[in-house]
Amino acid sequence: MKRLEKLLPVGRSGALTARQLADLLETTPREVTRSIEAQRRRGMAICSSVDADSGGYYIAGSADELSSYIAERERRTRNIRAGTDALRETLRKMRDEEKPLSADCLATASTEG
Repeated sequence: MKRLEKLLPVGRSGALTARQLADLLETTPREVTRSIEAQRRRGMAICSSVDADSGGYYIAGSADELSSYIAERERRTRNIRAGTDALRETLRKMRDEEKPLSADCLATASTEG
């Protein structure tokens, strides 16, 4: 199997999708994304784009390109955090509205059955 790093293009314009990389590596897109995250943790400047015409993975061609990608990830992280916080608040409200059954209710229910 070829090494992922050797297949990734330098620069956003030549980005390859996870499917394209998976086909080249004879693996699955999920395994490609796992490998990419592992390489990022090792410090490799692998970026991704969701552009319609050039979406996919690539190696940053410059410090500016990497900086822009980092800023995109930070924005996504903030959005995910805000959504998670809102869901957590909804869960708290749902739990607050749930009232445990009192002993009187349980006794009534068991005598009606």
